[in-house]
Amino acid sequence: MIRNAWRSHFGLSFVFTVQCLGSVAALLTR
Repeated sequence: MIRNAWRSHFGLSFVFTVQCLGSVAALLTR
């Protein structure tokens, strides 16, 4: 159960990081 919570937290942080990188890349390539 603890591992599952850590896994979900890691997934959310990973998605957040990907979105940030995507927005930065969009601004740079504009």
